[in-house]
Amino acid sequence: QGLTQAQQERLLTLVQQKPNRNIPVPRLAVYQFGHSFYDSARIRRKIAHIRADYAEKLAAVQTDSAKLGKLTAQRDRRLQRKEQALEKGNAIMRLGEPPVIYDPDLSGRTVDQLTTYLRSQGYFRARATYTDSARSKRSLVDIVLRALQLRNKPVHAVPLRDSAGQRLHRRVTVTYQVQEGVDFTLSQLTRRIPDTAVARVVARSQGATLLRVGEAYNEDLIGQERQRLELLLKNAGYYDFRSQFITFEADTSFEKNQVRLGLLIASPAGGHRRYRLRQVTMLTDAGQGQALRSLTGDSARRRERRARRLERPTGEENTSSRISTANLPAGVTPAAVADSLTARRRGRRATPRDTVRLDSVLFASRGPLAITPRVLTRQITLRPGQLYNLSRTQRTTRQLGSLDMFRFNNVSFSKVEAKLPLRTDSVATPVTDYYLDALVTSSPSPRFAETTEIGGTYVADKPGPFGNLRLKWRNPFHGAEVLELSGRVGFEGQFVRVGSTGSNEQSSVYTIQYGATAALLIPKHLAPFGLGNLLRNYQPRTRFSLSDTYTQTPYYTRSNAELTFDYLWQTPSFSFTSVYNSNDINQTHSAHYLRLFAEVGGLTRDLYRTKSWFTGRGDRDTPLEVYDFAKIAVDYRRYYRLSPQTYLAWRLNGGIAHALTRTPSTDSSVTPPVTSNLFTIPYDKYFFVGGSNSVRAWQPRRLGTGSYATRLADGDRDYITEQPGELLLEGSLEYRFPVYSFIKGALFTDFGNVWTLQPDPARPGAEFRFDSFAKQFAVGSGIGIRLDFTFLILRFDIATKVYDPTNTAPWRIRNVLSQTTNQTALNVGIGYPF
Repeated sequence: QGLTQAQQERLLTLVQQKPNRNIPVPRLAVYQFGHSFYDSARIRRKIAHIRADYAEKLAAVQTDSAKLGKLTAQRDRRLQRKEQALEKGNAIMRLGEPPVIYDPDLSGRTVDQLTTYLRSQGYFRARATYTDSARSKRSLVDIVLRALQLRNKPVHAVPLRDSAGQRLHRRVTVTYQVQEGVDFTLSQLTRRIPDTAVARVVARSQGATLLRVGEAYNEDLIGQERQRLELLLKNAGYYDFRSQFITFEADTSFEKNQVRLGLLIASPAGGHRRYRLRQVTMLTDAGQGQALRSLTGDSARRRERRARRLERPTGEENTSSRISTANLPAGVTPAAVADSLTARRRGRRATPRDTVRLDSVLFASRGPLAITPRVLTRQITLRPGQLYNLSRTQRTTRQLGSLDMFRFNNVSFSKVEAKLPLRTDSVATPVTDYYLDALVTSSPSPRFAETTEIGGTYVADKPGPFGNLRLKWRNPFHGAEVLELSGRVGFEGQFVRVGSTGSNEQSSVYTIQYGATAALLIPKHLAPFGLGNLLRNYQPRTRFSLSDTYTQTPYYTRSNAELTFDYLWQTPSFSFTSVYNSNDINQTHSAHYLRLFAEVGGLTRDLYRTKSWFTGRGDRDTPLEVYDFAKIAVDYRRYYRLSPQTYLAWRLNGGIAHALTRTPSTDSSVTPPVTSNLFTIPYDKYFFVGGSNSVRAWQPRRLGTGSYATRLADGDRDYITEQPGELLLEGSLEYRFPVYSFIKGALFTDFGNVWTLQPDPARPGAEFRFDSFAKQFAVGSGIGIRLDFTFLILRFDIATKVYDPTNTAPWRIRNVLSQTTNQTALNVGIGYPF
């Protein structure tokens, strides 16, 4: 009763044997069906044949390394498939589950693991036991045969006995009894640290400890405290410190249901050494191989091997000099030493490096520096004289990576083997500081990069090609800027109604969209009066962007030009966003999600809509319609984890959009033209329902409006025309379960609709009314298959209309078998619908 939900779920995962699953398909039956075709001897013969066949082929091409590699890869792939079939069965067997044969030893092992876990959570007097009981269940075949008097012999039980000594039959029920008892709390926290300098560092951070007197004993928290102390000491200069030096000792012999916890930090031979940085060097143009070796810690070993080779006699010369970084003169870097050694080994002179020192950081490159050093010093947080700090080192690597200038970047340290004078700390205690040389190794990315994307769709009986081209120019002005130029063009088919109103004739036309964007990203905060320095620690960036997009659809034509000026920054300590999401990317937790969206537009239209430079017609109003509007949307989602791989998720989504003032418009399609003065918003600001992330039984943007629907000449519902609305209410309920391996399944029901906020004589029933809106929710249900590749979820949902408020016969589920047109919809998407 005292266990949390997470602890209870953890206990379930420790059970060694679980019964075969029967939902949504009987896995055991599938396995047994596949087993009827399984022949292990035949598979072994095929494996022997593959080995012999490829042995001959490899012997025939033993001098051709390319063919050898190709044949070896082919052989390994074929053998892997056959060995998998031999171990786990054929493809049908792998779709099912092998029978779970009861093993009492595994039940005993489960009891031990349950007890161990509970004690690690502070329940030291926890007890776990199990009982197994027989459950004789006659098969359906046996019942039928006995009813027909075709079987008279009794069916013998399996010769296995339960914990009570009774013989077990076909099925066994195992019951685990867990009595956690009282959880132990921490009554005292003590520290025993022989190294006084380390003890002072730990004492100063006592307020940040995760262990508190009076709280429950928990080994998970103890592990986190060990990691915190390791990071704390590494940030205080202790470069060689490891968590293995930290030990926690628990004593329960003093008080009842309480624990005295002692912290011991052992000292190695010679004590813990604290390191400072002697010099910081950045190699801005290291080759890719050198950067990778630095990343994997292989540089020091390679330098040692080069030094040993130089000591060996070559011809008449015997070089016995050994180079030590501790005795390097001022201005000589480890990178220069490495270049000199490489040049001597290859018999040529080393190429001199161009070096620049700025803000105590030495920059080295073969030739002029490509990036202004002042930009790089803002990203490098290491300086000579500082204590070694792991967090500051990681921050340097992260900030250099955010520049998008380097393929790889890494910070490595080499110890300086020199005796330095003693120093006295703040409490007059002699302290010996040892020194490190920091080397920041970076491999530059290509200056120019090009990305091309070409694809196509097939909608409304028309192929829709599209293409995107993006060009990236790194460091165009030598200040680590990024200039991006992109262009895009796309065509997509769309059905439109032709002929008179109500005509059931339709035609397929193209919607067209093309545009271009130019963006410049500067790695600093451009602000007057020195305000940019206020955000220096948060990786500030400034972005200028200019874009133009042209869109032509059967319903509207729009040209949109945007000029933006953005400030971007990052901070590791706090964040502000309008989205709250406690789930992960693959939605594997019980969690909440809340998204709030608000938009206001057109507030300044009166400043320019009558100006001659905008209208081009003196002081008359522009023929273009300029709107002002406000839009609010709320999206709430809830995820319940029913089991480790089974979830129940639901969603409620709503929004409202309305014009702030009336906009006069003229309808020239009728004679005489009709002028109206309505609350109108831009077409793309309306709400729409339907599609793979909405009510999936309807095509995208085709559900609504209210109970109104446009009709064809024969009276059928028009599913071609888009249905915009100013008020949106929709929701979904989805049950997600595993099917096999990476294949997941889902059962879902969606509901929703859109309405207008003002009466429209041309669309009766479209207005939102409190006395009728509940009857105007459309409902659709269906089943889905999701292919979970971890990094990508490919989704296939098929849904059928259950209730359509816009139809004369709203209960469409009655026609699910007889009507095939506009009854079901197949949706393909990336990721979960919500």
